Formats: sequence, structure tokens, C-alpha cells
Amino acid sequence: MEYGAIADKDGKKVVPVKVTRDGVAKTIEVEVTKKAEDFTLAVKDGAAKISVVPKAGESLTEQADKDAVKEKVTANGEALKDTDTVEYGKITDKDGKKVVPVTVTRDGVDKTVYVPVVKKEDSTDSSGSQGNQNDQGGQGGSGSQGNQNGQGGQGNSGSQGNQNDQGGQGSSGSQGNQNGQGGQGSSGSQGNQNGQGGNSNTGAPTSPGVSADQSDLDKAKRKAKSDLTAAANKEKEEIDVDKNLTEDQKKAEKDKVDKVKEEQEKNIDKATTPKDVAKATEDGKKQSMQCTKQMQRNPLQQSHQEKCQ
Repeated sequence: MEYGAIADKDGKKVVPVKVTRDGVAKTIEVEVTKKAEDFTLAVKDGAAKISVVPKAGESLTEQADKDAVKEKVTANGEALKDTDTVEYGKITDKDGKKVVPVTVTRDGVDKTVYVPVVKKEDSTDSSGSQGNQNDQGGQGGSGSQGNQNGQGGQGNSGSQGNQNDQGGQGSSGSQGNQNGQGGQGSSGSQGNQNGQGGNSNTGAPTSPGVSADQSDLDKAKRKAKSDLTAAANKEKEEIDVDKNLTEDQKKAEKDKVDKVKEEQEKNIDKATTPKDVAKATEDGKKQSMQCTKQMQRNPLQQSHQEKCQ
């Protein structure tokens, strides 16, 4: 039996094998590939800390949470390779713990390991309160929002302190003020919008919480941001599995998706009606999908990055 040099045939690597029997020689070409690397998955000590309370049946939506889970997984005692494909299953219960099934694919071989997850102590999620975004002060409980751009502002049971200035307190779903100072309200009342002072103890628009329109708008914004995050994560996953891209190109494309997401989240914050919120959400999805819709898996076609420039 004789073995020839490895050659290319029909896009495959083959080895010519010559067999001689009773003086008669015949040759056959045998396809050869690299042997799949055997690997063993393991989980580092301690649970992965994520930004939300883990609930069975829910999926990870934030990239930071996925990265935290991935960091806990090792293959043959080492960190996962950039060429490994990683998929995250839905949170489930296992041995009294909340875990995320992580499936790693390497050289065509799939293996799964379960990573325990817990909520980070210093993080908040949509079921809790949000203090403030850009300045100081601001306290909220039971889904309340303190303030966005100013100082002070306290609210309980879904109240909103203030948005752009100082002061402003509300309880039982009241709204302090938006652009002025002072302003107190109770039992769902609204203090003032543009002036100072102004107390109101009767005539609440709805109870509990803020007005019906404001409540619907807040819910629409929360859902829109969640949908936008899920869509962006899906687009980045498609970029990750595009074999026509280098790692630098993948990073550049994912940065574009994050930039679109950030810009549309700002538009969602500025929206004054549920219709405006829906439009900002759809615009964000369309823009982040603009590149991935054009991806070609055929290496003879233009790369993903070239099509999106």
C-alpha cells in the first residue's frame, strides 16, 4: 500500500492511496480532515453574577450578563477560544440553584455545562426602583423613578420625583414637578409643571400611581428598551458566527449595532406618546438589522463589513 501527497479535489483535501494485489494496482482517493480536538467543559467556583434576578424560563438578554456566564466556563482548564461558538439556554432549576445551560461548539463537537447564576448585589432591574440617571439624589421604591437630570426628588409606590430640576416629592403615585422647584402632591395628585410651590391633596387623576397616560407611556418605554436589547443581541450573535469576518471586523460591526441601540434608546426616552416609542423601537431594529440582512456566508461574496460601509 502506498500513500501519495495530499492534494485538493472538489474543494476537499484528499490522499491518493495505491493498493496492489496479485500484481494488479488500483488507486483510491481518501478525504482527510483535522481530527476534532477533544475537550472537557468545567465551571469555575462561584456563581456568575448578573444584573437581574434569575427566573426559570427566562433568557439572558444583556451582553454583559452573557459575558459573565461565559467567563465561568473553561475547556480543558483554560478560557474558551474566540473560535468557539457559545449558546446560552434559558435559565432553569438544578440542584436547588438557578443555572444557565451553556453549549460550546468546537470543531463540530457540541458539549453543554450548567453555570449557576445570582443577581449582583449592587445592580437593579426593571422590577425594582431606579434612582437617577445623570445627577444626584433621587430615591424610589416599588418601581418608582427618582429623577433623570436634576437633584433631590423622592417617590414611593410608582411616583416620579422630577426630571430637570430640584426638589419635588410625591407619595402614593404623585408627580412632583418637571421643570420647576418645590411642588408636592399626595394621593396621586400632581404638584406643578413649570412653576414653584403648589400643593394639592385632592383631585388625583388615577390611583394608584401616576396618570393612566403616563403609566402606559412608562410601560411602553420599558418594553421597548427590552425589545431593542434583545434585537441587538440577536444581531451580534449573527455577526459572531459569520466565518467571513475577522475578529476585528466582528468587533467593529458589533460596535455599530451598540451605537444604533444607544441612539434609539435616547429617542425612546424623549418620546412623549406610545406611538413615538414604537417608532423609535422599530427604527432601532431596522438599523441594527441593516447589515446582518446583507451577510453572505459564501466566501466568494463581499464580506459583511464591506457591505455595511
